[in-house]
Amino acid sequence: MTKLWNARALIAAALMLIGLQAQAALEIRGQKIELGREPRSLLLQKNEPREGVVAQPRESTAAQPREWVVQFESLLRPETRREMKAHGLEILRYLPPNAFLVRGDGHSLELIQAQKVIGSAPWKPEWKIDVELAKKIAARPFLADGERKRPLRLWVMAFDEAAAQSLSSELRRLGVQHQVEGRTLDALAEVGVIVEIAKLPGVENIEEAPQVEAMHMKLGTGISALAAPGKGDYTDVTGYETGTKVMNFDAAWSQGLAARGELISFADTGLDLGAIDRVSMEFRGGIKTGHVLGVGARDWSDPMGHGTHVAGSIAGRGTASGGLFKGGAYEALLIPQGMWSPLIDNLSVPPKLDKMFQPAYDEGARLHSNSWGSPRNLGAYDAMAVQVDEYVWKNPEFLPIFAAGNSGVDKNADGVIDLGSVSSPGTAKNALTVGASENYNLTGGI
Repeated sequence: MTKLWNARALIAAALMLIGLQAQAALEIRGQKIELGREPRSLLLQKNEPREGVVAQPRESTAAQPREWVVQFESLLRPETRREMKAHGLEILRYLPPNAFLVRGDGHSLELIQAQKVIGSAPWKPEWKIDVELAKKIAARPFLADGERKRPLRLWVMAFDEAAAQSLSSELRRLGVQHQVEGRTLDALAEVGVIVEIAKLPGVENIEEAPQVEAMHMKLGTGISALAAPGKGDYTDVTGYETGTKVMNFDAAWSQGLAARGELISFADTGLDLGAIDRVSMEFRGGIKTGHVLGVGARDWSDPMGHGTHVAGSIAGRGTASGGLFKGGAYEALLIPQGMWSPLIDNLSVPPKLDKMFQPAYDEGARLHSNSWGSPRNLGAYDAMAVQVDEYVWKNPEFLPIFAAGNSGVDKNADGVIDLGSVSSPGTAKNALTVGASENYNLTGGI
């Protein structure tokens, strides 16, 4: 009897869990949203113009195509997808759990019969605004006039490139300076205008433009005390200086796996002097071509040094050290992409990441290394991460690799870095994001 009751309790718990999963609130831009459970016909009526009220030109009715959120009780089934397509509903994005952004006639939502719908709602302006940006909007009444009027650099993401062109006209009407890159509108706008932008049809989301930085170790005071200085003549090296020994690259190299014939691209501050015939002996014969992506840059040279360091980690040939220090894929050919901008004295990442990925892909690279990111909103799945996922979805043989960042901390001292410390676009789902490891350097190195 006890076993029977235990079994029933287990089944009941499982059913409760299923119920909780089915009714789980959506998370949109950091907000917990629970779609209304009233009948969909009533919901749609609420979004139609009332009798005697003239609809505003920019307001869509339920009978007109617009964007909706629809949440199902379980994973979307193939027959439901086919039914939605038959009724003219276009799936735009997935929203966990079990919800989708769709475009179409709102009445068509009522025709979905293949699967139970928990709730649906129009894509509301407040759901389009990133939670950190929403905080600045809420603080606007308390700001000084100068701060209130200071424009913010925004990424306004349209649902598609056609919508971006339509939104461009609306932004000009609002007096917002911007440029269009694919479905991204890179804009400068005052805080008070952001809500008006969010009300425009075709806007998927709005967030502050990312502030990217190269992911290198920031040497501060006291660093020199961690390791005694090296002799400088290679007589005291241990093999742990580059990290390849910690990762056991020797085992791969001994099998003849040194990436001969492979093309690897990387986007960073550049490489050395920015010309194939002017690079260090360490990279001679190892560069296929280079790309200039930095705003205002004339070549892919590296005025900062980080990109050259990254190139050495990937495919340094060991020439300068007599073979002692080599990159992990030392026989590969590199395609450096210089993103350093002399105008802003920092990395300038294209708002449309395809402009970075596609030239490398066209040259034959299927691996793309990126030791940079935006640590402003740690752990966030933002517009950059979305773009990475979209590109890899369309080009599944392409693997972008990103640095996890330098923001990891172990506040509870359990020996494991705490969750929520990864920088975007390392938060992408279709990328390989790499953290750091300790090494065994007692002299020299970093």
